[in-house]
Amino acid sequence: MQVRKTIDCRQFPNNPQGCSVTITGREDEVLKAAVRHGRTVHGYPDKPETRAELASAMRPEGPLSAQPGRKVADCRSIPSEINCSLTFSGPEEEVVKVVTEHAVEDHHEPYSPELVKMIRDGLVDETRFQESAPAPGP
Repeated sequence: MQVRKTIDCRQFPNNPQGCSVTITGREDEVLKAAVRHGRTVHGYPDKPETRAELASAMRPEGPLSAQPGRKVADCRSIPSEINCSLTFSGPEEEVVKVVTEHAVEDHHEPYSPELVKMIRDGLVDETRFQESAPAPGP
């Protein structure tokens, strides 16, 4: 079984937006999502140096912070996305944005207000997710 990795925007000192998104999953998926998030939200270029910095910042998965108000979206809970291992957590609007980008780019979902609503409706509070988290997958 592959160890799940996590990366957290809060660990980067050069984070003027105060972003606190956390991305967890298989290393290749986390890197791909983190590069996209870094490019679209933080303006980082998609170049080898950026990828190397993000890869070196990944850590083995640990417990979520379980802070009230933080939300979680978990691709593993969507039957049609059985091969995706990603979990996103953070403030609701940040999670909705990163998960919408992920759904459009990686799951080839067409962007629509209905997609955004489905994502928003599927979020769970981080404190509740701790109790009901799926067993680590592939």
